[in-house]
Amino acid sequence: PGTGKTYVGVQLVRALLKAASGPQPDQDGNHQLLLLLLVTYTNHALDQFLGDLIDSGVPTDKIVRIGARSKSEKVEPCLIRHHYEREGHTRGSGYSRFRFAKARTAWKDAGEVISGLAETIRRARYDGGRSSKAVAMFAIQQKRVQRHLAEDVASGRIAKNALKQKKKQAKQEELPCVTQLKLWLSSGTPRANAKRRALVDKWREEIVADATQELRSAFSAYQVAAGELMEMRATQDRDIMRSASIIGMTTSGAARMQSLVRSVAPPVVIVEEAGEVLEGHLLAALNPSTEHLILIGDNLQLRPKIEEYKLSRFSERGFDLDVSTFERLVGALDAKPQRPGGSLVTLASQRRMRLEISQVIRRALYPELLDHLPSVANYPDVRGMAHNMWFFDHQEAESGGGEAHKSYSNK
Repeated sequence: PGTGKTYVGVQLVRALLKAASGPQPDQDGNHQLLLLLLVTYTNHALDQFLGDLIDSGVPTDKIVRIGARSKSEKVEPCLIRHHYEREGHTRGSGYSRFRFAKARTAWKDAGEVISGLAETIRRARYDGGRSSKAVAMFAIQQKRVQRHLAEDVASGRIAKNALKQKKKQAKQEELPCVTQLKLWLSSGTPRANAKRRALVDKWREEIVADATQELRSAFSAYQVAAGELMEMRATQDRDIMRSASIIGMTTSGAARMQSLVRSVAPPVVIVEEAGEVLEGHLLAALNPSTEHLILIGDNLQLRPKIEEYKLSRFSERGFDLDVSTFERLVGALDAKPQRPGGSLVTLASQRRMRLEISQVIRRALYPELLDHLPSVANYPDVRGMAHNMWFFDHQEAESGGGEAHKSYSNK
């Protein structure tokens, strides 16, 4: 800790970009500059690394930051949506832009149809019983209620004046068709009203059946339009990413967009905080075109986070899912330093901790750790404290741990 891993990583990226002065062909035979994929475990680490690259002189238009969870104003111009804003008006032919607009319109229209049909089904089934708006609209549309009301008036079961009076007394928030339906359902004999209620129930089922059939067609249209949009957006994303020199994304983003990473095919992959990255996430960031994998991290600090204790190394069940590829490789290279296929470089001089703290971790974990003097020896004393370093202890029992918990805690 404090040895400058991120700083060295930034200088390494600059050296690689400078060394790639000549164009290199990609998998399609097109010539382009060296493309680096930078992967970190957290969004904060990604923003910090990219921010340091910008401070070192790398132009923001050469960096593409994937993901919308950036909180850094410095990295904001690198977000892919800003690349779209800068290049979208010129990227692609007129026909491709027309196709995108057409697919987007079809996608939005299908979504609105789905929402409307879902609302129709909800109203028919749950709103207002037999006198729901959907049923009333269906009945009026089919002119069934008007016909039956006319028959009731002609036969004398409903007086004309009574019908007009009922309409006047109807609540303002009710549609006229709902009012007519309620009147019709209560104007006959008990036996006739029962038959009418059964008929309205049948209408309701017809509404649901018809809307469900239309919903299936709308879903199909929505999926087709969404698929076209995703395909065209992926093509645009790939073009923007290939035009850059550095692509930055988190491990979860690399796992989620694995097909896009494979299509971009960056030959160099750099992983920051590699000791905290699950092996599965690391594999997702690799692709058949990967030529150089650089892992930056500390195998003695935090391990990958897993939810099940029994899958961890401490459970001694052999799963060891919280052991990263970085830790495994460090262990293998420590055992056989001359092993072909990899190299291990350790930074030994720390520039962060005051001497009291570095002395403790040197005894516990880092016996070869060196202090960068005199910088770490010139820290002022902590104000208001008798000593610059304290240890707190307690006699309270710990809770948690075991099979159901991944760690212990104190309350």
